[in-house]
Amino acid sequence: MNEITKVIIYCRVSSKKQVNDGNGLDSQEQICRTWARKRGLTIEQVFREEGVSGGQENRPELNKMFGFLDKAKEKYLVLFFDISRIARDTTLFWEIHNRIVKRGHTIETTQDKLENSPLGKFLTTIQAAHSQLFREENAIRTKMNMIEQAKLGFWIMRSPMGLKEVRIQSRIHHIRKEPDAEYIKEALVGYANDRFKTQKDVFDYLCDKRLTIYNDNRPVHLTMNTVKNILRNEKYTGCFAYQHWDIPYQKWYIEALIDRETYQRIQDKLNGKNTVKERKYNTQDEQYPLRRWVRCAECGHKMTASAPRSKSGKPHYYYNCYNKNCSKCGVVIRVADMHSDFENVLSTLTPVKELAGAAAELTIQIYNELTADLQARINASQAEINKLEQEKEKVFITLTQSIDTPEVAQMCKERIAALNTRIQQAKDKKTDIEPAPMSMSDAINSVIGFIHNPLALWQNGTYTDRQGVLNLCFSEPMFYDKAKKFRTPKLSPIFAVFNKNLGNSERWRAQKDSNPQPFDP
Repeated sequence: MNEITKVIIYCRVSSKKQVNDGNGLDSQEQICRTWARKRGLTIEQVFREEGVSGGQENRPELNKMFGFLDKAKEKYLVLFFDISRIARDTTLFWEIHNRIVKRGHTIETTQDKLENSPLGKFLTTIQAAHSQLFREENAIRTKMNMIEQAKLGFWIMRSPMGLKEVRIQSRIHHIRKEPDAEYIKEALVGYANDRFKTQKDVFDYLCDKRLTIYNDNRPVHLTMNTVKNILRNEKYTGCFAYQHWDIPYQKWYIEALIDRETYQRIQDKLNGKNTVKERKYNTQDEQYPLRRWVRCAECGHKMTASAPRSKSGKPHYYYNCYNKNCSKCGVVIRVADMHSDFENVLSTLTPVKELAGAAAELTIQIYNELTADLQARINASQAEINKLEQEKEKVFITLTQSIDTPEVAQMCKERIAALNTRIQQAKDKKTDIEPAPMSMSDAINSVIGFIHNPLALWQNGTYTDRQGVLNLCFSEPMFYDKAKKFRTPKLSPIFAVFNKNLGNSERWRAQKDSNPQPFDP
């Protein structure tokens, strides 16, 4: 001992959290340095092992330390904070100890005296065994805590790509990590809808997006296997089972990127069961609200639309007739021109204002019917949930009575797992039932506003609002000619009812039911 004047210090913590704790790397190193100084020893090298378990043999810094000792021409004292920093496994402790001693070096700790006598070896073995016991018991406690967290719906593993981990009231939640989440969602939905026909198409799309790793900002090394894992990852639905811990299908605190139906279409496509039909165009393009409603005045066929680009790449929007037997085939009509002519037609619709009360009465009646239907759907969903819960309770009773019959018990467990899945799906279905989009007063105001000024709703509304204007204002499609403009359209009965000489809301209802519209809201 007196002949050795130089010290090698080895520090280790098993997690990043311990780096800043009381027995973190800095704290261990400082105590070791103080110990060496008091004995007049020179510190030659320090090896700091961060985030490596004491039960693990292959450690980067430990390997570097042995490499240093193998090349050393003189003998060193290898200093640890305590036995647990050497290893938390009895066998591994003695392997490390003997590797150091056989090279002619000495091993010491700041907390424990390592004697070479039989009693000293016995006491050292007990201390090493105590460290192993602590590690194994801690591993069991940690795992049990993780399972309990998971049963409550808190995913304590790594976030799926595109999501990030946040703590809300000390609980782990996984929320969208933008812009990665939007890219992943686009890839999943695009593959499900056949926008991306192959996994290679998804790979090419994501390659340009510079995705980053989970809660880190390091770029992802994207491979085809990565793409396959993304497409197979059920966590993007927010609901899944975790069979490794016997956790049945349940909803997790993970923000969903896609719904269950989209996920199933992806799996069917991956398994060779693709039933997705290719969409030739966007049937709800806001640029063309009159498409398929306006007919060609020459042949009566539905007009479609196109957006050819000029040499500069700028799109130009047109309506046109594509009936090859029509003399107007290929004649384009500027979208702005047809929309202007249509707005002129809407501006002439001026129903009698005095009958706004009748409109309000009719709105209340329809609103009540829709509300009652909504409540009936909610009640039906709850009844289905109650029925499944009762069945699950009966199976559970059978399970408790069949402990001595493994076959029956296993069948009961499988049935309970299946029922849990159906219950969660029923709850999701109930949650998906959308509430009334607006209050009754807002609905009445919306109807009165529409009746008084349908042009304003057309000009300021969404694509869906514009389809509503078409269905509510006109009883049949309109015919258009580039030169003669719109033919005189046939108005919907909803405007006829707001006339002093026509019937009440019941008469309008009879007219409406006998003349259904293709886009009736």
